[in-house]
Amino acid sequence: MEDVSREKIRILVLERHKIVRIGLRTLFESQPEFQVVAESNGCDDIYRLTNTHTPDLILLDLLLDEEKNLQHIPLLLHVSPKSKILAFSSIADEQTHLDALRAGAAGVIAKDQSTELLIKAIHTVYAGQVWIDRNLTTLLWQTQGNPQPDLPPSASPSPASQHASLSHRESDVAYLAAKGISAKNIGEKLGISEKTVRNHLTLVYEKLGVEGRLDLCLKAKTLGF
Repeated sequence: MEDVSREKIRILVLERHKIVRIGLRTLFESQPEFQVVAESNGCDDIYRLTNTHTPDLILLDLLLDEEKNLQHIPLLLHVSPKSKILAFSSIADEQTHLDALRAGAAGVIAKDQSTELLIKAIHTVYAGQVWIDRNLTTLLWQTQGNPQPDLPPSASPSPASQHASLSHRESDVAYLAAKGISAKNIGEKLGISEKTVRNHLTLVYEKLGVEGRLDLCLKAKTLGF
């Protein structure tokens, strides 16, 4: 029989509440593409488990020991550089989520989200992309002091005109993308196709020296958007 275990997304669950761990394990075991390799309810053995199992994804409770554990994110990635960390949060604090992303987490998902969204987030992060939900993107933008998320540069008092390398259309696309607006919705706002928006974004990322949408969002204020 062919061994397909290598195709599974191998998950290390770091969650302080037993009932939540049971629920997560039940959920993951119902998905044929997931495999829970280990779990822990505290910080004492997380580095040993990470080193032993080198999981594809670490689901990290941000309050694993009843306090914020952001310092563990870069250390876990040092132990297992190829692992992706998805922060699992019950904290209604956008600054904490922003700090988790800056520390190296590939995504943040709230514990009150649906199981379907959690599964989607895991697949997204495993694929090498970043996961932040729309609410978090909006909060990140507001935290950076930008109160008008729906206005393109041509209608905004603070356009990205400092970027001479960007065309007018690229500036519009970059401005809206930095607010977390999807490529499809940007296309609808600007009257262009989703594919054209994605092509513009590729050029924007290259010209601005950012790694992708999350990096653009995190650096939006610095970049002048």
